[in-house]
Amino acid sequence: MIKIGLALSFLILFCFDVMAAEQQQDPTRPLINVNAFVSPVSVAKPAEKKQSKNNLMAIIKQGRHLKAVIDHRTVKVGDLINGYRVNKIDGNTVTLSRSGKNKILTLVPSIKSVESQG
Repeated sequence: MIKIGLALSFLILFCFDVMAAEQQQDPTRPLINVNAFVSPVSVAKPAEKKQSKNNLMAIIKQGRHLKAVIDHRTVKVGDLINGYRVNKIDGNTVTLSRSGKNKILTLVPSIKSVESQG
């Protein structure tokens, strides 16, 4: 009888030891539940940058004639671009006009003028 009581005692202690081990947390386990369901959240789109029009990109010299590259389009004096008329093209500036108002576009100083061969 003592042997059965002793065996039951060891069995009960062993069961408690196993249960206690299951309740201990793994120290390497992440603090968040990686298996948790995350509901989709609408994300606001970043504000789109409004590209400025009439961006002077280059001035091209062809003999005695000058042309300008504005917004990836090549224009000469008298041409219309974005509602403006090209009035004057100089070495590093272009003068545009609309409704009697002038707008002067200037090349960035690091851009060099290019002389065309043809």
